Amino acid sequence: MRALLLVSVLFFTSLCVAKPQPMEAGIGVSLLRYDSREYDDDGSLLNRESGWLPALSGFLVMPLSARWRLRTEGELAYGTVDYQGQTQLGLPFNSSTDTGLYQGRVALGYCTSNCRQQFYAGLGGYLRTRDIDSRAGVNGLSERYRWAEWHLGLVQALQPDQPERWQLQAELFYLSAAQMKVDLRFAGYGQPRIPLPNSLGHRLGLSFKPRHSALTLKLSWQRLNINESKAVLASSSSSTILVSEPASEADHWRLGVILPL
Repeated sequence: MRALLLVSVLFFTSLCVAKPQPMEAGIGVSLLRYDSREYDDDGSLLNRESGWLPALSGFLVMPLSARWRLRTEGELAYGTVDYQGQTQLGLPFNSSTDTGLYQGRVALGYCTSNCRQQFYAGLGGYLRTRDIDSRAGVNGLSERYRWAEWHLGLVQALQPDQPERWQLQAELFYLSAAQMKVDLRFAGYGQPRIPLPNSLGHRLGLSFKPRHSALTLKLSWQRLNINESKAVLASSSSSTILVSEPASEADHWRLGVILPL
């Protein structure tokens, strides 16, 4: 209890002693290389979705002191990617998927001297829309994925005398309260919600700010694996079926430009 009280006193003292820096804000545009795969119980590939998505993002950094800062950010990406999979009978099925990614985050960060290292932790919300198009007499499918995301990360300056010039970012994130809603109304089974297992992912990023330029270039990569879900019951007027979400794996590359406001 005394240790907790001491940490609290030191934290709020650091907020009050140092002079806060000005707020920062910016917008970003990027291209996301989307690549998501789902697997059967035996590890064989069920389907793959891949393609490019344009993305728009924005952020606001509110300094609490010279060392502590609060960062809020949001991003949306939307476009059409290629779908390569199979029907329920195992026949090849190629189509396209309208994909939307929407997320918002808030994080508390701490800077070391001259911000050579920045440690941060926070919470975010995530939504992914997935609409597989019908084709050649085969019905498409509409799904919605939602979860909360806890994240913990580090931003390391690679050039100490100019910490904003080159920066390496590493982040772990943890999914909780995840679920998927699938639209089966075309078959009479309503819109069952399937709880997804908690999962761990990671992100790596490298950013570069040219001399005498306000722009920042950033290249990043994300990996997320989600295990197979438990099955839930879905009922129609005449029958009941079991519905589950297969194991999935996603790798997303992103190249973007950030412009301060």
